[in-house]
Amino acid sequence: DSQRITKGIARGRGGVSYHGYGNMSNLRMCSNCRAFVPPNEKICPYCGNPMGAKPKPVHAPDERIAGFVLSSRLVSTTLMLLNFGFFVLAIVITYRATGQVGFWDFPGGVLNFLGAKSPLILSHGEWWRLITAGVLHGGLIHIAMNTWVLYDAGPLVEEFYGSYRMVVIYVLGSAAGFLASLWWSSGGLSVGASAGICALIGAMIAYGFHYRTPLAGAIRGHFLRWAIYLIV
Repeated sequence: DSQRITKGIARGRGGVSYHGYGNMSNLRMCSNCRAFVPPNEKICPYCGNPMGAKPKPVHAPDERIAGFVLSSRLVSTTLMLLNFGFFVLAIVITYRATGQVGFWDFPGGVLNFLGAKSPLILSHGEWWRLITAGVLHGGLIHIAMNTWVLYDAGPLVEEFYGSYRMVVIYVLGSAAGFLASLWWSSGGLSVGASAGICALIGAMIAYGFHYRTPLAGAIRGHFLRWAIYLIV
């Protein structure tokens, strides 16, 4: 707790307590992250920068933004492009099969052909459909809504959990969602990224309940609202 308080003071978040560190005058300030640390520390426990080293160069705002977009939107952008690619493929197949550009509502036969969750999972053992169903959508409004949520929630999950964990959460959550759908309605078709998105939202809600900080509380409230929107 004392480390959190000290770190919060260093970053301007308030509080005037230094339990465990003694007199404030004995603390040293890290030249990189501006955190106050005990005088015997050679490495800053918060940023890992050597004490006494020159501060790292501050990048321009546009460089920071570019770095954030590249680092914390890579998986999210890839997922959105994958969903959009299969959406275009469904449009092409629908046009060839019916002669109409049916992007508002795809025929069930087209979705089943592309890998929707269907009775073929049980009758023919096509369990791979639990994965492919997550990149398919029933129409324009369906993919637009899921893209909106993924665009908002994805980068935050990627920032807090990392790219690899986000992929695991998304893929396993999506497969689990369609497995539940198979149990609930084994004879119907089901598609959409909602199952994977719900897994991402659940992961962030879990983060908000696990850490008792103002930031975690804000995250919890934000993603609880998204959960309510999805249910509605």
